[in-house]
Amino acid sequence: RCDFYEFYWADLMHGTTWEHVKAWLMSLLLRKPSRVPSNLFAAWVLLWVITVVVAALLAYPAVCGIFNACRDWLLPLVSAVGALATGGFVSVFLLRYAGDAARYVSATPLNVGRRQEIREKGVALVETLMGVASDGVQPDPEAELPYDRIVIVGHSLGSIIGYDILKHAFARINRS
Repeated sequence: RCDFYEFYWADLMHGTTWEHVKAWLMSLLLRKPSRVPSNLFAAWVLLWVITVVVAALLAYPAVCGIFNACRDWLLPLVSAVGALATGGFVSVFLLRYAGDAARYVSATPLNVGRRQEIREKGVALVETLMGVASDGVQPDPEAELPYDRIVIVGHSLGSIIGYDILKHAFARINRS
């Protein structure tokens, strides 16, 4: 027998704002190069390159206006592409997806409660599947458990959440 359960956490991670994402990106960008893990250094440099390119694209219309040095066709093209790309990218990807990840992995006062709520609900599901009573009482070792094994699968932020849930569930279940 194989049962599938979905732990849906996204409804618990609501209210993400541009400020959450901006604070997280700034914490990534403004760290000392010596504090960037060596296996992530190339990604950190790429993040800086992307930031500089985006800043240049956003500044291009203003620079053109000040120096009156733009080609007639280039300014509207850069402005339109920039508006479409940043508007859609910021509202769809950064806020909806990266924003949730930024909030979950950042231990700031506004995020800790939300992260704890997600963990608690996930741990409760794992304990239920393992036959652990809601008061933490372990099942009788001789009793037949609901499942022989439990496999937890996650993708992207879901894998981080799944790891946290497992870590907290087993710490709670195995405390002596």
